[in-house]
Amino acid sequence: MAVVDEAECSVELCPQDLDWKFCRGRGKGGQNRNKLDTAVWLTHRPTGIRVRCEEERTQGQNKRKALARLRQEIGRRAHERQGRRVNRERRQQIGSGMRGDKIRTIRVRDDTVTNHLNGRKVRYADYVKGDFDDLIGG
Repeated sequence: MAVVDEAECSVELCPQDLDWKFCRGRGKGGQNRNKLDTAVWLTHRPTGIRVRCEEERTQGQNKRKALARLRQEIGRRAHERQGRRVNRERRQQIGSGMRGDKIRTIRVRDDTVTNHLNGRKVRYADYVKGDFDDLIGG
């Protein structure tokens, strides 16, 4: 899981896009934990991302922490989406590296150079001299 720094994650959250729910925390913690709604469920409606925070003693502290976690998660997902897009574009440009991606085959033993884009062939000796207009089709 990539950690995105909150300073580099400049996610603007509209208050109307946030759904706050409060409940009691789980586990041991005594009277404060059992009687007060200090745990926070924060949902970002446009993305559907939900965050729960119940580590702190007060509701305000948990709200701040949940909001920071939500910003970080939205930033992390945006960062991953950007990385996937860049990788997809890069793969389209360089190809897969498989045999079907090759443009030409140079066979020195057979004295031939084959252009796979148009199927034309030229002698290897001419290709080495720089005379490959027939190969390209020009």
